[in-house]
Amino acid sequence: GNPIGCKLGADGKELMEPTVSTVPYGGYPKGFGILPYIGLTGRFGLKKWNFGIAFYSPHNATGSFQDCERAEDGEPTDCDNAPSRFHAVLGTVNTIFITPTVALTPIPDLHIGVSVSAVRAALTSERALWLGGPSAPAASLLGWGGEGRIRLDTSAWTWAFQIGVIWHAGKTLAPGNPWLRGLRLGASYSSQAEISFKSDLKLFSPGLHNLVQENDGCRKGDASKHEVLCATTVDFTFPMQLRFGFNWSITPEWGIGVDAIWQDYSQFKEIKVQFDEPLSLAGMVSVNETTEPKNSFDIWTFTMGVNYAPAWLPGLEVGVGLIIDQSPYPDNTYSLLSPDADKFGPFIGLSYLTSMGLQVSAGYVPMFYKDRVVRDSMLAPKICKDGDTSCQVIAPNAPFSMNGDVLNKRVDLWTLQIGYRYGAERKGLPY
Repeated sequence: GNPIGCKLGADGKELMEPTVSTVPYGGYPKGFGILPYIGLTGRFGLKKWNFGIAFYSPHNATGSFQDCERAEDGEPTDCDNAPSRFHAVLGTVNTIFITPTVALTPIPDLHIGVSVSAVRAALTSERALWLGGPSAPAASLLGWGGEGRIRLDTSAWTWAFQIGVIWHAGKTLAPGNPWLRGLRLGASYSSQAEISFKSDLKLFSPGLHNLVQENDGCRKGDASKHEVLCATTVDFTFPMQLRFGFNWSITPEWGIGVDAIWQDYSQFKEIKVQFDEPLSLAGMVSVNETTEPKNSFDIWTFTMGVNYAPAWLPGLEVGVGLIIDQSPYPDNTYSLLSPDADKFGPFIGLSYLTSMGLQVSAGYVPMFYKDRVVRDSMLAPKICKDGDTSCQVIAPNAPFSMNGDVLNKRVDLWTLQIGYRYGAERKGLPY
């Protein structure tokens, strides 16, 4: 019932209602994403060399949440069902990797691969903008009850490289032992990918539009939407990744595998949007940047599985296993803009390779997320920089933080793969 849209307990602190869930975005149902992949590899007549190229999107997700009901010019008219609007109304991330690869077998049983990726990343973020709220001294001057709206659409290119090694240890160390012969060890390194997004940040507010002092960075946009556009830069680094694993074909029918992946998310301390020129409002407020702390830490991901290829049906393979994945974000910096948590999921997969070389695979992974119960959030809606008291006199920080409960979250992953092995006979392929 209050202007924020939350209902509070008697002590003014306990969040009682409401619940928050994703909503459809565009032509897709809520909580929907696709991770496409297409690739080709071949020796092209060479015995020790193998070449490949792949196009894929390892990050392609959309989170869309309930926004306020708005008038034609964007003014919020009813926000009771949108208390999460200062977290996020819309967040999307998409990356496209173009990765040529070359692999060499310098000595028997040892394979070394190197790849270089051209990476395109695109981000969209939209949320409500806190301008002091309805009780701020300048609320009537800024309009819309002391809040606005902010949107960032941006994309950029960068690059990364990977190097990996696979050693058929069993063939090297125990070639005559049928139990150990199928043991393979692997390791890989994926570099950090630093990327700099440069784009106009769009702010919507009648007060900002009326008071902004135009400069080389900020200018007025569509007057009917009370739009202000400011040139900004957002720097981000995709983390480095180290991966270790083994695959052990114990018999022609049975095999097991384990992977361990480490990522250095600890270098990701905050999300910072840096204005090329300050956003200045009639000499009263000047904003050079906006930041959101993340304080991320390094994480591990573990996968383990068992594979069965029955002799009574050549070409069929069945796999089952488990994934355990940490989240890099602590509770006190949790946001719906990056709604991750520690999680685990069992998986099952089926694959069939025909004698013609056509292979069809499918799998399913239900990922169960650990509950988030946040009571010490560092995130509070604001426009002023911490310590800028003159700015906060006009537009004080929100009197609430992003506390709340995220319970019973589950993500269902479905996979489908179609492949063709040119010139290969099923019985001659190395499982």
